[in-house]
This record gives sequence, structure tokens and C-alpha cells, in this order.
Amino acid sequence: MNYSIYKAAEIMKKHRQSAILIQTETGDDIGIVTDYDISHRFVAEKMAPETPVYQIMSSPIISVPDNAIIYEDVEEDKKEETEAYFLSLGEKVCKDLDQAGYRLCEGEIMAMNPKWCQPLSAWKNYFSQWISEATAQNLLDIRIFFDFRNLYGTRRLTSR
Repeated sequence: MNYSIYKAAEIMKKHRQSAILIQTETGDDIGIVTDYDISHRFVAEKMAPETPVYQIMSSPIISVPDNAIIYEDVEEDKKEETEAYFLSLGEKVCKDLDQAGYRLCEGEIMAMNPKWCQPLSAWKNYFSQWISEATAQNLLDIRIFFDFRNLYGTRRLTSR
């Protein structure tokens, strides 16, 4: 929390991240700084690089970020059961977060939305379509989903 905006930007660059969580000395998350914050709050306001990062962070962190589920393609006879399992998991996680006080994504970019809870083959099709057709929605989806992180499970699926 006591480091500078410049240091936060260095860390983000080093780890190829578009955001960084800001923590207290005890490790509690108290805010977030994104590329947007740096360009709109730091650069546009002509702040000094040594300005404490907490001066541009968004706080408190209260919304559920966009989320999705990618799972391995399965045989046709297991497809329905697998889809139901992962959609149920997405619903449970999102609803639990909502009950804990985190707002759900207003754009419905959540794992509880069947569109965003899909096997790898569907995600490959999404990405191909987004890249080949430059519509406003596809550009938005690119901005959202090209900035994904693997939170659980094998990284093999997200590296394909």
C-alpha cells in the first residue's frame, strides 16, 4: 500500500497484468489499480511517479469480476451431465459471492450464464469469431476475455 504508482506499474508490467490488488501490510485486499486507473487518474492528472498508489486505487472492492468456466470437451454421452455440473458450479459460486455482498456483473459475463460456461471447443470458436469479425460486441468480448487468468485446474486448457 505504501509503494508508488510507478512501482505498481512496474509490477504489472513484469507480470503482464492489467491490474494489481492493493493490500495492507497484513495482506488484506483494500483496493485495485487497473491500466484504466493509471491512464485516467495518474497520467491524465499529471501526478508524480512517486505518488502513493492508494491515491488512485478503486476501493472498496465490491463487485464480482467477469468470470467464465472452460472445461475439457467430453464424449457425446457425457456432454449433458458435464454441462449441468459446470453450470451448477458457476451458479453456486456466483450466488454465494452475491450473498456475501459482491454485486453480480450487470453484463451477465459470469460462469452462471450458459454462454460463458462452455467446453474448450466452444471457446476456440468464440475466439475465432471475435478475431475474424470486427463488430462492436466482438471487440468488447475480446477486451474482456483476452485478459483471462486461470484460477483453478490445469493450465493446459487455457494455454491452447
